[in-house]
Amino acid sequence: MLRTFRRSDGSDDGYDPMYAGDLVASPQDLCQDVVCDTPPADDCLGDVVQQYGTPGTCEGGVCVSYPVVNTIDCAATPGMTCLDGACVPQLDWPAADEVIFTEVMQNPDALLDDSGEWFELYNTSTTETFDLTGCVVSDLGSDSHTLGALSIGPAQHLTLAISADPGFVPDYAYTGINLGNGADELVLTCGGTEIDSVLWDGGPIHRRRSVQEYLRACAPRLTAHRFPAYAPELNPDEFVWTQSKQRLANLAAVNVWELESYARRAIRRIGRSQALLRACIAQSELP
Repeated sequence: MLRTFRRSDGSDDGYDPMYAGDLVASPQDLCQDVVCDTPPADDCLGDVVQQYGTPGTCEGGVCVSYPVVNTIDCAATPGMTCLDGACVPQLDWPAADEVIFTEVMQNPDALLDDSGEWFELYNTSTTETFDLTGCVVSDLGSDSHTLGALSIGPAQHLTLAISADPGFVPDYAYTGINLGNGADELVLTCGGTEIDSVLWDGGPIHRRRSVQEYLRACAPRLTAHRFPAYAPELNPDEFVWTQSKQRLANLAAVNVWELESYARRAIRRIGRSQALLRACIAQSELP
C-alpha cells in the first residue's frame, strides 16, 4: 500500500521513509558487453611458437588474456629457431666489423633527447643475415641495453631509437641508453665479442651528409671515431707533438720565424719515420 508522506511545508512526494526497505546496490558487470575475440599475434616461448585462440578472458572491462590453442616446437627441426612468432633458420651472431655503426643522432633539433635520439647499424655483408638477438649495445659507462628479437639482412641498415616515434618509424626502440650531446660512445657486443664501436665529441662536421656518405662508401675499411672534447690519451697527434717538443725543448729561437722553421723541421723528421708514426698510434688508447 502506498503511503503518502506530507512534508512540514505541506508538499507531498508520495514517499514515507519509515516504510522503505533496505537499499541494495547491484554490482555492475564491466565485462557484460565486452567480447574478447581478437587474440594476439603468434609469439615465441624459447624455441616454441605459441598460437592463441578465442574467447579471451575479460577482467574489469578489459581483455587480459587468450588461451594458447597450439604450439610448434621449432627446435624439433635441426637448425631452426623461433623468431617473432615463426620458425626460421637459426642465424649466427656477426663477427667483428660485420655489423657497424654508420650514423648517430645524439642531439636532435626538432625533438627532445628522450624521444628523438637514434643510431643506425649497417650489415657490411652482401650475402649473410645476422642475428642480433641478445647482443648488447652500451657505452663505456653504465648505459646498456640487451637487444630483443632482431636480425639484420645483407647490406641492410637498421635504425634503433630511444622512442617509437623519433620523427620516423624506427626498426627497433631501446631503453637504458642516453646519447651524450658532448663526449660519449656506443659499443656493440655479441656473445662477449666487440663487433664495433663509435666515439664522438659532438662536432657538427660529423653530421654532415657528405661526411656520412663518404664513411659509408669506405666502410668497413674506414671507421669514424669521434673523440671527446679533450682526450689526449686517445689522440695519436698528441704523441707526435710530444716528440716534436722534445726536439725543441732547449731551442733558443731568435724570433717566431726561426721557431716555426725548427718546428716544421721536427715534424718532417717524424713524418719520415713510419716506425715512429706507428708507435704514436700504438701508444694511444684507441680501441
